[in-house]
Amino acid sequence: MVDSLPLTAPLLAVKTRACTLTQTQATWNSTSTATPSSPILSDSTMPFTISTTHSSAPVDPFFSAHSSHCRTLSHFSQFQQLPTELRCEIYALALQSRTLVIHYDSSSNSFNSPTAHPTLLSTCRESRIVAQKHYSLAFATSTSPARIYFNPYLDTLYLPRCGEMGYDENFRILRDLIVEDRQIETTGHLSEAPNPASCFDQLRCVAIDHVDPRIKRPWEGYNKASFLRSFPRLEELILVLSSEEENEAPPSPISPINTKAPDYDITTAFRDPRLPPEAILQIWWDFRQLFAMEEHMLEQVCNDLGKKYEGFSLPTVRVRGKVVKKKATNGNRTSEMITI
Repeated sequence: MVDSLPLTAPLLAVKTRACTLTQTQATWNSTSTATPSSPILSDSTMPFTISTTHSSAPVDPFFSAHSSHCRTLSHFSQFQQLPTELRCEIYALALQSRTLVIHYDSSSNSFNSPTAHPTLLSTCRESRIVAQKHYSLAFATSTSPARIYFNPYLDTLYLPRCGEMGYDENFRILRDLIVEDRQIETTGHLSEAPNPASCFDQLRCVAIDHVDPRIKRPWEGYNKASFLRSFPRLEELILVLSSEEENEAPPSPISPINTKAPDYDITTAFRDPRLPPEAILQIWWDFRQLFAMEEHMLEQVCNDLGKKYEGFSLPTVRVRGKVVKKKATNGNRTSEMITI
């Protein structure tokens, strides 16, 4: 267990929860009076501050009166004294959404990811126990076990376009993975149904690279309609622009897939693209039109085969740029590459 924690938003978010505890539990040193030796948490500033009040009246540690003698803290040194259930609440609220980048290694029929594991898994034993209730090992294949931590409710699954076949290869591999992964039981925290279910059935957000028509290969169908049906509860699709697209430069050729696990961790985040609004709107509109065309083709195929066609509604589509930070796994150096 950690003795202190940095004061962050998750700690602030549990104030309401903490106030339901008894006055004896909530007040440090089990006292009803505030003295210079018994610091009182004040809500006068954000984040928490220490206030030394000399009032003899009972003081709520989270909602004490404003004081002119306050100093901002960078760490919460009394974390270990909190009740166990409150510490676990803080750990749960500290779970952060990640952009999980995955790559397929055809030589070993396995998936690897340069994205770092959730921090709480390695903070302390107590935080790891909490984190394991929210993350499951995923991306298993027929010959490789699941070894990438994933939470479909929190994480965004990012599939960069790579390989000789472009996105046709990515989509085909992932569809095969989903079929195999359906046999892997997930915890009750990851599935709304009691029966075993795939993590992909619960996935809420997927990110894919926007494929510029100038670099799309003739054989690359880029069938988004079939691909998105693999995620029945998808709520958001992110189209990631390349730096060339945003700088209005000729797009670069497709890069070969890296089949080896990288020797660095990657943190990927999305941001607003640096393009005129009309250009962003055009990309968004073209994507929706192509999706509608593919849906119409699927309907025709189903009719020709005598199968029932089930319509699929396109989720929210957002056009974003990306920021990528690379950090050496040995911790000796940190480099940053930005694609905006």
